[in-house]
Amino acid sequence: MAIVASLLLALIVAVLTLSPVPVGVSGISHLDKLAHVLALAAVTAPLAWRFPRWWWVVALGGLAYGGVIEIVQPLTGRSAEWGDFLADGIGAFAGAGLAFAGRLRWPATLAGRGPVDNDTRHPGRVGSLSFTVTRPASTVPSTVPSTVHGAASSGDGPPLPPALLARCAARRG
Repeated sequence: MAIVASLLLALIVAVLTLSPVPVGVSGISHLDKLAHVLALAAVTAPLAWRFPRWWWVVALGGLAYGGVIEIVQPLTGRSAEWGDFLADGIGAFAGAGLAFAGRLRWPATLAGRGPVDNDTRHPGRVGSLSFTVTRPASTVPSTVPSTVHGAASSGDGPPLPPALLARCAARRG
């Protein structure tokens, strides 16, 4: 749904920013910049909400999208401005950053767990690469030694597979 919303908003922004300005219409320059900030914030916010770990990639994508619009605008009878590009960047990072920050504080009630940052992390290591397996705290069984999962848990969820527990314990040595 977030992808569809962002694509639809990006299409609306493209139509509005690439359509020729009617003759005799002169806008107020500061309102134009505010429109760029709000437009790019609206495009990036749904994606950053859906993919909070990649909020900065979403913001950079929004900045690139604003840059493409500024490059194409002269072909449609409009002018490209560095100020518009700067406003696009501010909007892209503001929208993605606010969505990311809001997502960290919003309870994930549909998933049946608390905020994103309340997860219990299971560290592991493969060669020189390290990884983290994330499970909500409510699904980590209390029978798992604290050296494997690093935090106390309620123990009301399904147990981790014994093979995974053995590998984690062996790797942590």
